[in-house]
Amino acid sequence: GEGRYIGIRGMDPNLNTTTINGMFVPAPDSGARSVALDVIPSDLLASLEIVKTFTPDMDASAIGGNVNVRSLSAFDKQGRHMTVSAEGSYNELVESSSPKLAGSFANTYDMGSGSDNFGIALAASWFDRDFGSDNIETDGGWVGDLETVGGQEFKGAEEIEQRSYDVNRERIGLALNFDWRTDSSQFYLRNMYSEFSDQEYRSRNEFKFDDGEAIAGNDTSASWEDAVIEKSMKDRLEEQTILSMLVGGETTANQWTFDYSYGYSLSEETEPDRLDTTFEGEDLDIGYNTIGEIPTLTAEAAAFDGTSYELAEFEYTDGLAEDEVNTIKLNATYDLFSDAYNGNIKFGVMSRVRSKDYNAEVGIYDGVDGLTVADFQAGGVRYGIGDFGPAIDQSAIRSYFFANRDMLELDDDTLVESTANDYSMDEDVIAAYLMSTFERGGLHIVYGVRYEDTDFSATGRRIVVNDITGSGDPEAQPVDFSQNYDHVLPSINVRYSRGDFVWRAAATQTIARPNFTDLKPGGEIEFEIDDGENVLEAEIGNPNLQPVEATNLDFVVEWYPGGVSLISAGVFYKDLDNFVVIADVGDSIDLTPLVGNVPIDDPEVIMPINGDSAELFGVELAFVQQFDSGFFISANGTFVDSEATYPDRDGKTALPRTPDTVLNGAIGWENEIFSLRLAATYRDDALQEFGELDDPEFDIFQSPHTQIDLSAKWNITDSLQLSMAAVNITDEPYYNYFGSSQYNAQYEEYGRTISLGLRFTPN
Repeated sequence: GEGRYIGIRGMDPNLNTTTINGMFVPAPDSGARSVALDVIPSDLLASLEIVKTFTPDMDASAIGGNVNVRSLSAFDKQGRHMTVSAEGSYNELVESSSPKLAGSFANTYDMGSGSDNFGIALAASWFDRDFGSDNIETDGGWVGDLETVGGQEFKGAEEIEQRSYDVNRERIGLALNFDWRTDSSQFYLRNMYSEFSDQEYRSRNEFKFDDGEAIAGNDTSASWEDAVIEKSMKDRLEEQTILSMLVGGETTANQWTFDYSYGYSLSEETEPDRLDTTFEGEDLDIGYNTIGEIPTLTAEAAAFDGTSYELAEFEYTDGLAEDEVNTIKLNATYDLFSDAYNGNIKFGVMSRVRSKDYNAEVGIYDGVDGLTVADFQAGGVRYGIGDFGPAIDQSAIRSYFFANRDMLELDDDTLVESTANDYSMDEDVIAAYLMSTFERGGLHIVYGVRYEDTDFSATGRRIVVNDITGSGDPEAQPVDFSQNYDHVLPSINVRYSRGDFVWRAAATQTIARPNFTDLKPGGEIEFEIDDGENVLEAEIGNPNLQPVEATNLDFVVEWYPGGVSLISAGVFYKDLDNFVVIADVGDSIDLTPLVGNVPIDDPEVIMPINGDSAELFGVELAFVQQFDSGFFISANGTFVDSEATYPDRDGKTALPRTPDTVLNGAIGWENEIFSLRLAATYRDDALQEFGELDDPEFDIFQSPHTQIDLSAKWNITDSLQLSMAAVNITDEPYYNYFGSSQYNAQYEEYGRTISLGLRFTPN
């Protein structure tokens, strides 16, 4: 129900980087590189800066672009500045109100220099939000060769899930910045801390059709007898924190300028005492009588009786992910002046030491005979898109688990779940660059080359089940990997301005390092004898993945006809190598590191690999116009044509998570007292992921999505402002589908949110 990641030019957010005050920021999420920006309260920001083309003095580890979060500086304001705001919002789906408080203070002081040369800026924010969602999704896709007991084949779902989420999110943010300036130098200390807690209660019904016998089925409906429904409750608190500290300065001496900085960032994600509880109802007659975005599920009366579901399993998790980065930067610039041109030569070095760790202690406990949902029942479930049945009281089930934990029996899967996904990774980057800037008349050129050397190492444990030459019991085997790679990355950026027109062009080379989920060294390996053959099944990570490499070409022309007005058009092209995909490589890799000398007749090894190549061509259009009457209009659009080749897939597909069309627009009216804005965003359908790489029928697509928001502000006095916002006023759902829009993959709706706030700025 709220945005988390920024997509630049519609591309996958994992192909972007995020910085705070220019310093690299790690992701608190255990598997991704993209930073979820909903962790950072917007009240702490002075601005968001988006960079689409890179110069040699910038970190080159992004293909889409860079998002720089800039916090408030005292020198951004004139003298003392203070704000206090309070807001309340209401979500119609959960019928709940949420409070928000924020404030900021900035001031500059004369520290003996005769003018203000020292500044302090402080900002704080707190937001406690209650919301939820209603969801229905299909697990595993729609299979084309299901068969009824009468021998009739049909295409249908093997499992459909109903999900109801009730969520509380609390955000706390603090920023404290210091600036000190002298005649030849300036120094700064930037501190930002964000804390994000997400308490989620998820009620779920899993209609497991394939555990029964299909008695009827066609293109739009099917029914099963003696099937299973699993009813479960997830009680999970997820806490994410981001700490960013940056100290640095800049010194000028004659034609030389030196800047230097040290940055420390720490991101954490914890899941303390997560509890997932599953009850199982067997021998039930279930089915569906319509398909589409919201399949209509059917079930006999016993499915709505809590006594039909016996306690089957507890899963307890205590997880911690940490991502720590230390960064040192040194830069030197020598200015060049002449009657013909101005310019400079700039060079520098950067060292970034990064350590990322994930560890989860998981306990899977068998159920208890005789206990049913009725023993932990708490009325019904808030669920607006179907019949859900009885609810599980999360507090009652949690109390029972911790009171009886020592008497419960651990399941054999505990070792796998506690070990296979743990890892410790180190990623150290040393970079150096040389660049030059040339200015003459309306021509501005920045060109140069950047060198980056990366040392990567990873340790973890794989769970191996050897049923051929071993005991057949799960065993944890330590594994470690290391690799070194380097890149030489040239770039040139050209800008030419004349009159009301500006032309820009760029040719750059950048990289995007693989996600940590793909790099993890652990996984599961099992080999056994089946029908006289040695069979291998493995699902593992790949720490030997190479970064995605990109050659980027950009051209844009901008026209500023006067006033607050802009018309621009641009094209861009990206050629990608080493694109990462998940594939079965059992027939193409050396199996010895997995199974030793055991001969394998039928191998299946699922792992991420570097794919072949991908191309992306796009057009960007933008228009902004504000009239003297106060009326304004803005619109922009990105139109992309992408294609990629993959192993185990004939032909080409679009790049995952890259829609063909992204549109943004706003219209409104404003003066010094009042403003009103209606904004809309649109994303075309896009390939999200491959359910099975070798079968396009299981490709998952995101349906086109349009969201409309309304906001208004009224300056009651010079110091007091009233604001109102209505988010998702058309109650637009999120919808994914398999292959064709009639085959549900995930449907989720969130409801509208209305907010009302007051902001006080004393004179």
